[in-house]
Amino acid sequence: MHKASQAHTPAAPAPELPFGATLRKLIWILPISFAVPVVILLLAVTYASDESRPSKTSLAVSAGAIAKRIAPVARVMIASSPTAAAKWGAASLAITQAPAAAQHVSAASAPASTETGGPSAMLALTKRKNCLACHALDHKVVGPAYQAVAAQYAGKPGAEQMLVSAVLLGHVGTWGPVPMPANADVTPAPAKALVTWILGLN
Repeated sequence: MHKASQAHTPAAPAPELPFGATLRKLIWILPISFAVPVVILLLAVTYASDESRPSKTSLAVSAGAIAKRIAPVARVMIASSPTAAAKWGAASLAITQAPAAAQHVSAASAPASTETGGPSAMLALTKRKNCLACHALDHKVVGPAYQAVAAQYAGKPGAEQMLVSAVLLGHVGTWGPVPMPANADVTPAPAKALVTWILGLN
């Protein structure tokens, strides 16, 4: 019983569906079609972030805004220290009136002072001496807020004398690179009263 061996013929490939070639092309095209919008989106985000960074021009404008803000006290700086005035370019800033945006503080928001007759007298002094061109009671303008000064120096020995000296002679470095100019028109007694009032804000 010998069976005749049947020849093994290779199986014929299955017939390709009519859309098979199209399907193979789509497998390559779809990832590319998704990648293109992603690349475009990334480029747009990068461009937008470059636009939002400050340029050298905008930094110069900010410095100019600071210069205008400290202009009311620049004349005092020139009178007391020509070298410092030249270093900071104060000679070109001498004006006689405080900027329109000078910060004003309400007398009701400040605590009373026992030595000066109250916060009204101290606020009047700060307005007369153009202190409010650079300072405010509760927020930074060009210089620190009075409340920030009170918090920084609370309970520190020698703080009052150091601050009186800073008001009279000027100071730079503690609160940033913008100098506080000397106040030649402020005498030691009002400077001490002002510093005592500021330190009492804490």
